[in-house]
Amino acid sequence: MKNIKLTLEYDGTNYSGWQIQRGPHRSIQKILYDSILRVSRERVTLISSGRTDSGVHALGQVANFKTESNMEGPAWKRALNSLLPEDITVLKSEDVETTFHSRFDAKSKVYSYVILNQDYRSAFLRNYAYHIPFPLDLDRMKRASSAILGEHDFSSFRASSCSAKRPIRRIIDVIISNEIMAKIPWVSYSTRGNIINITIEATAFLHHMARNIVGTLIEIGRGRFGSEKMEEIIQARDRGKAGPTAPPHGLYLVMVKY
Repeated sequence: MKNIKLTLEYDGTNYSGWQIQRGPHRSIQKILYDSILRVSRERVTLISSGRTDSGVHALGQVANFKTESNMEGPAWKRALNSLLPEDITVLKSEDVETTFHSRFDAKSKVYSYVILNQDYRSAFLRNYAYHIPFPLDLDRMKRASSAILGEHDFSSFRASSCSAKRPIRRIIDVIISNEIMAKIPWVSYSTRGNIINITIEATAFLHHMARNIVGTLIEIGRGRFGSEKMEEIIQARDRGKAGPTAPPHGLYLVMVKY
């Protein structure tokens, strides 16, 4: 029995998210599962580091599955990429210990949110960056972001549908800048530098947590909330006190650390 670890990138635009769902919905997990089935003739259990929502992209999603196939780990990348659609790519495939679990062994995850901050929209980035036509004050947003560092009860930033048993999470780092991530420099070509990138690393995330934090930071950046408001929102433990949920198409799962 082999345990195969996959590192993936995908454009989430045309998918209902990672998770297999009932009905006609297209999911990343189902497409990948079907490709593995065609290669190995096995019905495997495909595990990921975590779900991504409909429209959310990934630059470094991690998944694993166990197989009786004798195929070496690196060969899976070529085999699967020959079957997968163009908007899903296996970046790396490797043999790992049979005890490896892509979700439970993860130490932290890094998400990045891309905002196009200019008065006109981009025809090319409509599915890859959130267009905000009014000015945002980065200094206010940076001051506010310091309040979410460390371990907190993030009930104010969890979706009502969140199934996590505990709302306690630890945010390791937050970076807000005008510089686009090194992994997606193509986003900046049609924007003339009018990009804001919000990168958050945490040990784990609640459902919609990253997007709800971004939505709140946007309210602070446009002056609807003061920069000190973030601390009050955390302490309130009330989703109604925070800002709106930022749309999914600006969010990227950058990497999973083990």
